[in-house]
Amino acid sequence: MPKISKTFCPSKWDDLHLNFNYNRAYACCKASPINFVSDWSKELDRQKENLLSDTQDPSCNYCWDIENQGGVSDRNAFMSTFDTTTYDEYVNNRQPKNIEVNLGNECNFQCTYCGPTFSSKWEGDISKKHYKFKTDLHHYKIEPKSKENKENNLDFLKQYDQIELLNVIGGEPLQNKNLFKLLDSVDNVDTLSITTNLSCSQKKLDKILQLSKKYKKLRLGISIDSTDKIGEFTRLGLDFTQWKDNVDYILDNMADNVEIIFLTLFTSLTIKDIANTIQLITGYCGRTDSATWRLSYCVSPKIQGFATVPEEEKIPYLITLNTLRSQPFIKNVDSIIESLIVHRFDKKLYDELQEFLQEFSQRKNIKIPYEFL
Repeated sequence: MPKISKTFCPSKWDDLHLNFNYNRAYACCKASPINFVSDWSKELDRQKENLLSDTQDPSCNYCWDIENQGGVSDRNAFMSTFDTTTYDEYVNNRQPKNIEVNLGNECNFQCTYCGPTFSSKWEGDISKKHYKFKTDLHHYKIEPKSKENKENNLDFLKQYDQIELLNVIGGEPLQNKNLFKLLDSVDNVDTLSITTNLSCSQKKLDKILQLSKKYKKLRLGISIDSTDKIGEFTRLGLDFTQWKDNVDYILDNMADNVEIIFLTLFTSLTIKDIANTIQLITGYCGRTDSATWRLSYCVSPKIQGFATVPEEEKIPYLITLNTLRSQPFIKNVDSIIESLIVHRFDKKLYDELQEFLQEFSQRKNIKIPYEFL
């Protein structure tokens, strides 16, 4: 049995996320990105060496922060199911199993916690007039984009003989004209995953469902963070009724090789609707064994992280989250609980959040949900 490093995490090898739109790369969706000119591999190899030598690499601070406080991180979850007999493959720098490419930032939403890198709506808004950001100024910064994103994605994907899982993200992939052009040009993928807000026509849904005939498995990551008016405020552009109709349509018409993953990002705003969100998603997951629910929490922007949740509000959230621990179709509950506990309330960040909500609502001419005031 090989001696496994105390800081090892298989996700650093198994997952590779590439954004040629802004020349960023990272292994594991929670890791800090590498900004590159032409080659990201040297920096990624250095990070791997750290994890193999009992060193907490800074790119993995999302998990270290939880673990250093005594909590259960995503890394801990990965290691709980890790096949130790494969460790030598990682030492020898095995190829990634799961590859994610970014089509671009074209999007029909302007989520409060998002920014120009992943939303053209945010890019257009900020390019007209900048918000009065303080702590999170960097989060909403507009950066120059590559004009060869599609070509770079294709060149990269074609270098592999076979890709176990390809995840396509945006922006909103279903709003991007290059989605089907990319998929038609790549024939080395076993499982295709598309991360989407599912706010589109049923004609587009039919086209997506037809993709299940081309792959061993089609996985749809459907984002939903909260419901009704809270959802429509925090994910500006969402028509909650249309979203529910589309989910029903998918569940009623999907083939046996289609898998649904509901994706929820809990922020200090969306967690206020946790009870309604639980009722909604558990209802969908109860209709099929092919649906799961994956939870995560907001790190950036800081004003919407758990440090802006008042301490007295946390107790009912923690009680509710604890009831989810027994549900096998829900992932990462422990990470949410630990993060709520370790992030202490910050009045300065909370005041900045209130200023942001006022400016956002005025610029969009929408009412702030009473739960946020």
